[in-house]
Amino acid sequence: MNASPSQPLAPGTAGTIGTRDWTRWGSLLTTGLFLPAALAVLAVAYSSESAARCLGYGEECGWQPPGGMFTWGLGVSLVACATVLVAPAVRVRYAALAVQLLAQGTVLVAVLGSG
Repeated sequence: MNASPSQPLAPGTAGTIGTRDWTRWGSLLTTGLFLPAALAVLAVAYSSESAARCLGYGEECGWQPPGGMFTWGLGVSLVACATVLVAPAVRVRYAALAVQLLAQGTVLVAVLGSG
């Protein structure tokens, strides 16, 4: 006989029938690209006129990269990445990936804005 349409789904697969869940790969990719993106944003921040004057002439050196913000953002994104990799539920993985992307974006904007 044919299987009934009300057959229970495997845990963690609700709403993902026929689609692939890329949250784990996306989380690893954004974690791997976070440091190069931060370095690129820091290079852009250092290319401002006041940063160039500080590096070249030692004048107007009041600018400091936000070290605490960078450490905080890296910690939050690593915890969110671990949550995405370990969580069995799709909704939890999506939420953790959103937190990871928001933390990384906040850090990059803070570094760019502090220049």
